[in-house]
Amino acid sequence: VEMSKEVLYGDDEKAKAAKRVNLAYALDQILRLLHPVMPFVTEKLWLALPHAGQSIVTASYPVANDAFENSAAVDAMDSIIALIRGVRSIRKDAGAPLKTKVDIIVKLTDPALKPIFEDNFDFIDRFVNSKAFTVGTDVAEPKMAGSTVIMGATIFVPLNELVDLDEERAKLTKDAKKLQQEIDRIDKKLNNQGFLAKAPEAVVEEQRTKRSNFADQLNSTQQRLAQLQQA
Repeated sequence: VEMSKEVLYGDDEKAKAAKRVNLAYALDQILRLLHPVMPFVTEKLWLALPHAGQSIVTASYPVANDAFENSAAVDAMDSIIALIRGVRSIRKDAGAPLKTKVDIIVKLTDPALKPIFEDNFDFIDRFVNSKAFTVGTDVAEPKMAGSTVIMGATIFVPLNELVDLDEERAKLTKDAKKLQQEIDRIDKKLNNQGFLAKAPEAVVEEQRTKRSNFADQLNSTQQRLAQLQQA
C-alpha cells in the first residue's frame, strides 16, 4: 500500500488506473478471506467495491494462483524493508531524529541489490530522509559512522559527533555474539548425524545456506568492529 502511494500521487494516469485495479483486487480477496470471521464489516466494505453478485456470502472463496507467485519480487521487497529498518535503527541508536537529513552509504556484497535500491529510492527516502544516498560494491566505507549489516549489504550512516563510539562498539560486539550463536546453533544441527540422516535434503541445504549468510554477516560485523577499535 505504501509503495502504491508513489504511483497514485504521480502524474501517470495509466499507471494510476492499473494500480487502483490491483489494490481493489487485493482488497476484494482479503475481504473474502476475512468474511467467515468478520461477516458484517466485510459485507459492507465488499459492497462498496466494484463487485459481481449480490453479496459476499455467495462470492467464491479465494484460491491460490500460481501465476501470482513472484519470489524475486518478495526478495526485493524484503531487501528494501531491511534497508529501511537498518537506517532507522542506526538513527535511533545514535539519537538522530528522523527530521534530520543524513548521508546514507550502502556497500554491497550482492551487486543485484543496486538496481533494487536505486529504482525504489523515492519510496525508500520517504522513510529514511537522506541528504545523499550512495550504493555500490566499491563505495568507500566512512571511518566514523553508525553501521548495520543486512543480507547482501552493509549500511553506513556517518553521524560524526552524534554517535557514541563506545555504544557503537558495544552494539557491534552484541551483534557479533548473536551471529556467532546462530552459526553455532546451525553447526550443532549439521554435525548431528541423526539430523542429517532424517532431514530432507532441502532442509539440510537450507541450513547450510543460512549458515553461509550468517558467516558473511559475522565477517562484515567483525571487520567494522575492528575499524572502530582503532578509532
